Amino acid sequence: MMPAVAIPQVTSTSKGVLLPAEQDGDTVNGHYLQNSGREKFIARNSGAGARNVTIAFNTTVDGQGVTAYVKSIPAGEAHVFGPFPTSIYGTQVGVTVAHAEVKLRAIA
Repeated sequence: MMPAVAIPQVTSTSKGVLLPAEQDGDTVNGHYLQNSGREKFIARNSGAGARNVTIAFNTTVDGQGVTAYVKSIPAGEAHVFGPFPTSIYGTQVGVTVAHAEVKLRAIA
């Protein structure tokens, strides 16, 4: 397995910036979002059926890992996720997708 792939990210400004190109979901290696606590990412389902996005927590409760959050995105829809507090998600948010039809990009 190769390392997880960074989600393309741009920092927004009051003057506006172009969103980064979408990245195809990598179902084998997964993705991560570089996180300072204010970042958000967009997951767009370009497929004909619903596709899942899974977001991992970087925290434990009584020494036990917290179950990842799974969101189903209907066909043709784009959903925005975040921001992610670093105390819960860490400085890299783990993101996995169920299919390459899920396209990812991020905004700081």
